[in-house]
This record gives sequence, C-alpha cells and structure tokens, in this order.
Amino acid sequence: MAVALYYSSQLYNTKDMFTELSIAWGVEPVKVRLIGDLVEFGSEQMLNFMVNEGSWKHKGYALIFVRYDGFSKLSNMIILNLPVWTRIYDIPVGMMTSFFIRALGNKVGLVLEIGESIKDFKRVKINFPLADPLKKSIPIKVKSCGVMEFVVKYEGVPLFCFNCGHIGHAMRE
Repeated sequence: MAVALYYSSQLYNTKDMFTELSIAWGVEPVKVRLIGDLVEFGSEQMLNFMVNEGSWKHKGYALIFVRYDGFSKLSNMIILNLPVWTRIYDIPVGMMTSFFIRALGNKVGLVLEIGESIKDFKRVKINFPLADPLKKSIPIKVKSCGVMEFVVKYEGVPLFCFNCGHIGHAMRE
C-alpha cells in the first residue's frame, strides 16, 4: 500500500481519478481504499513502480505516492516533497564531479539520484520541497571563480503558478 497525495487546488473524485489513471497506465484497475488516502496496488512490482518512478500527474497536477508500512498513523504521513528530475545547464567540464553535482542539486532539493550528462546539461533527481517555489537558477560559490550561476529546468513538472513559482495551482487560480 501507499499513501497518495493529489497536490491540487481542484476538487476530484478519487475512484474516478484512479480508474482514468489505470486506463492510461494500461494496467488492471488500481484498488483504492478510501481510508484516508490509502491506495492498494495489485502487486509489489506495481507499488515499487508507482513509488519510485514518479513524478506522476493527473490533469496536470501532481500525484505523489509514498510507501505505507501499515503501522504508522495516517495522520503522521505528511507528504512535503515531490521527486522530480531536474536539468542543470552549462556546468564546466572540470566541475563535472559527483560531489559538485550533488552540491548543485542540493540547492534545489535533496538529491536522490545523479543521472547522465546529455548535451549541455546534467540530470539530477531531487526531492523537491513543495513549500518552495521552483528555481530558475542556482548560485554557488566556487573557490577560484567566485559565485557562479547555473540554469535549472524541470522535467515533467506538474502545473505551477508562473507568478509565484509554486506547484499545485495555476496563475488563474
């Protein structure tokens, strides 16, 4: 089982949402327990896929899954972060070390995984704090170069407000 959070300002029907998502994912209907926000998956493999391979979206808004152990109080299961792949651009070749990449990624959120280098950017999966606005760039102090600024872009980010930069609502809301 997992606890799910649909991070949206919109009203929704849980059962309808998971029926639509099951069709989109091409899987058997996801069993939904309406005890809090518990979701029961048909197999351990599907649970692992949903928890580890997100970020998921429904109608543009974030759908976040966190593994549930069955013993914690649901009221203690607070979801504060969204796992998301970021791209950090224009990193000098001499600074392309895992230590430096991790330091850059940690300026956005907690680094979960460092991906490959593609063209002119490095991929970093981070646990993005939902309370923070999206960052367009990150400054970091480099000993011999002073402060350097690196452009950050997000892959598959859910709807966010262009005005305040926060995920979970659009500017029109």
